[in-house]
Amino acid sequence: MQPILSLSGALQNPAYAGSVFLNPTPTQIAAAIGDMARLRNYSSGAFDAAKVVAIVDNREQNVFRQAISGYDLSVQYGRPWQGGSLGINGTLSYLKSRQTLDANGAGETLAGTIFNPPHWRGRFGADWQSDSLTLAGFANYVGAFDDDRFGSRRHIAAQTTYDATLQYRFAGATDRGVSVSLSILNLFDETPETIRTAAAFYVPYDATNHAASGRVVSLTLGTRW
Repeated sequence: MQPILSLSGALQNPAYAGSVFLNPTPTQIAAAIGDMARLRNYSSGAFDAAKVVAIVDNREQNVFRQAISGYDLSVQYGRPWQGGSLGINGTLSYLKSRQTLDANGAGETLAGTIFNPPHWRGRFGADWQSDSLTLAGFANYVGAFDDDRFGSRRHIAAQTTYDATLQYRFAGATDRGVSVSLSILNLFDETPETIRTAAAFYVPYDATNHAASGRVVSLTLGTRW
């Protein structure tokens, strides 16, 4: 795996000490450039080896130690109701994880930090079905996490989005089962919280845990044969 998920703040994080080389020598700089297929210069001027303050080795590597624990809870309930069947279901997960990249490095917390899974995640829903109609709604919960990449800790709040589906199956519309469905994802058009970025071309949200697509509405006409 890549040891550093975000290069922002990597120079100050003791967990990455084994992958960060401060004040590199000309020999180290030349070796690093030689290992790359192409040197990309994002500075405003020509490349100057004398201005290189650090080399970050973010190549794929094995993790020295990783400890992961957690809990999963799943609930399902169903019963006849109002001429149809009512179902209630939900899943809730708690995750705790920590890793050490090398024998000399400091350990770092993964779960609950930016670009890693949150401690808590859940999905809860209910649906009602009859011979011709289905109504369903779901709540999707992504827990809060912290961003400590820039020397100060910032809390990213939890997010809950809602999905809804309505499906009608036409009675007597031949044995092919013609149906029409209306689905809405992210019903209330929730947007992820803005995060700090080191450059303007980085997306300003945690794309690992949140989506930026907003509300999505789909209308589907279906049949089977």
